Amino acid sequence: MLHASPLDTERPAAGRSSGAAPDLVKIRNLRAWSLIGVHPHERLQPQEIRIDVWLETDHRAAAASDNIVDALDYSAVAQAFRDHAGESTHQLIETLGEDLARIALDRFGARAVRVSVEKSGAIPGADAVGIEIERRRSSTSEHGTDRIWRHPQSRQMSGSGATRSPQGRRFPRGRDTSPEARLVVVGLGSNVDGPAKIDEAITEISFLYDLLARSTRYVSPAVTADDERDEAGIGEGASREVENYSNAAVLIRTAEDHDAIKAALGEIEAQLGRDRSTPASVAIDLDILLIQDEVIRVGSRVLVPHPDLETRRYAAIPSAEVAPFLRHSVTEVPLSDLAAALA
Repeated sequence: MLHASPLDTERPAAGRSSGAAPDLVKIRNLRAWSLIGVHPHERLQPQEIRIDVWLETDHRAAAASDNIVDALDYSAVAQAFRDHAGESTHQLIETLGEDLARIALDRFGARAVRVSVEKSGAIPGADAVGIEIERRRSSTSEHGTDRIWRHPQSRQMSGSGATRSPQGRRFPRGRDTSPEARLVVVGLGSNVDGPAKIDEAITEISFLYDLLARSTRYVSPAVTADDERDEAGIGEGASREVENYSNAAVLIRTAEDHDAIKAALGEIEAQLGRDRSTPASVAIDLDILLIQDEVIRVGSRVLVPHPDLETRRYAAIPSAEVAPFLRHSVTEVPLSDLAAALA
């Protein structure tokens, strides 16, 4: 139940009668992972946080048309929040909450927003500690007051691979309904402008494959010792002076075999500037982490499922986010359990 607040009682939206309650979009109990906290142990690995958000907007256009393109894209809001939390290295949840409120106001055009952020384990004897803030956009904001981030127009897709408009613009491939299609988890990593490179890679993947889900982007620590692989998988001999990694995973559906998928991912890596002669600077790394019900071996070595699924948080947690129901093809352990064991 919302208590009285500026979100409920301040000036009405344009065209509404005085005293009319504002239209709200609510996202409740959104789970994300973030490297956040002031204590040394909190700086070692991401921890789960819970986010609630109420966005004041105007539902009348969507209600009148009954068309999703006129509605606020709340899935994009949730993804933006998860991405920002995953990339954040703030010490205080107050700072993270302020960031999320600004995203809602500036990027998605909410008139006002209330954000609640909670994390567990901060106080002995308490389930969680959290903050709640409310912010309202200024009527003089350079972004205006009525812009709403709406759903993109749906498009008809045909054939395989990316489709193009008459102007040459590429569109996502669309659904792969072939009976041979299987689910595949692909891991992404970058330490060269990581967030942007991961977004570019996911876009390129969507042009080639049926993209079902993408995870939050996570920040992984850099190398801390010469003889230790860092969380992003840099091998021996890598420099100690490397940038933190951004990591993510996507779930695709395709009838292509392992070699064809690997070749396509290799082309994307090359297109986005991957240079294997400089292992400490990785523009983009794309790995097949899991193929549904399939095991790929070279001699006695298992390539797929990728060994990092059982040993590395940067692989296990994003994979479980996009496909918690899939099972490791060798051990039969659900990805959700693998991630929980490493969290």
